[in-house]
Amino acid sequence: MSELMVHKYLRMRDLSPRPQARWSRPSKINPWVPLIEQWLAGKPYYSKDERELRLFKHDRAVLLPLPDKAFDPVTYERIRADK
Repeated sequence: MSELMVHKYLRMRDLSPRPQARWSRPSKINPWVPLIEQWLAGKPYYSKDERELRLFKHDRAVLLPLPDKAFDPVTYERIRADK
């Protein structure tokens, strides 16, 4: 018998065996597993050995292209404040 085992049993307050559970509860996620698997079936996932760019290939394809002519999305106005 090792010293660690002796210390383990000395630290225990109650040496009687624990009773078995009478019943086990079903998992709360079990009813949702088919739905979650359906959601994940069509989604790309990241694998350690592949580039992240592959995941967003479809997203980049549906983006609107930028206009050919440069534009300034902000309008600057100078306004004099009252003194």
